[in-house]
Amino acid sequence: MATLVSGGEHYEAHLLKNVKSYDNSRVVGVYGKGPLNDLNISDSTMAAVTKGMHDLTYDSLRSAFSRCVVEAGAKTGSAQVGTDIANGTFVAYAPYDDPEIAIAIVVEKGGSGSLLANAAVDIINAWFPRDGTGATAAGEDALNEWRDRANARLAAGQRRLEEGMMGRAALYEPIDNRRFHEDGRGYDAHEVEKAMLLDPNARLASTGYFEA
Repeated sequence: MATLVSGGEHYEAHLLKNVKSYDNSRVVGVYGKGPLNDLNISDSTMAAVTKGMHDLTYDSLRSAFSRCVVEAGAKTGSAQVGTDIANGTFVAYAPYDDPEIAIAIVVEKGGSGSLLANAAVDIINAWFPRDGTGATAAGEDALNEWRDRANARLAAGQRRLEEGMMGRAALYEPIDNRRFHEDGRGYDAHEVEKAMLLDPNARLASTGYFEA
């Protein structure tokens, strides 16, 4: 699909887009290999195929693609496997007029490929911003924001660990107001806490504490 909508440029399949420093502050490497070959697809053939895929999103796939945030092209498929249920296949790309992403979905024994249209639309909508411009990869922005927060938490945890090892901070602090009694007289807070987490019938008692 990517080869088709790129005008026939066939790139090696790869997972790596770029490599960033440990703190995500700079890019230290970028995948930069050129195409392996070119299929030399004529402009007329390309236009006919992509128009047909675009038209499909307004025909039999209209119910799924009516909620797509950008114009797209798609094609269903059903790979026959003997007399068994067919493997469902579905390919799509977006945006239609300036392709940025290509999607291929295969579900073993999934039946008709058209059943996978909604999954493809979900992927497209997760990638592009809601205004449909395609100017920014919203999914990638969200990933970067999550990574920044995760790195900040890791850095804070590492600082706390180092401070604790040097005696500057407690490595463990009990949480206040956990609604458990002190251990004693047959009450084991550890066992009660396990029951609270694992027993669906565990409830707060009228005392405001979890009871055994």
